[in-house]
Amino acid sequence: MSPPTLYIIYNASASIMGKLSYGYRKLTNTDKCNPTCAACDITHGGLHLDETAQWKAAKASMLESGA
Repeated sequence: MSPPTLYIIYNASASIMGKLSYGYRKLTNTDKCNPTCAACDITHGGLHLDETAQWKAAKASMLESGA
């Protein structure tokens, strides 16, 4: 039996303009129709380009436990 799959949906674009737009939304939080990305906060700490140490540890723990 294979382990379950975790899907994370990001509300962000990987383009330069998408990152700038996300950064603006994150810093100003003025657009209630287009909120910031909760998945980005969990996995990358918001505006960082690399994954947080906590997220890397959580992924490793999930892989080890087969969850």
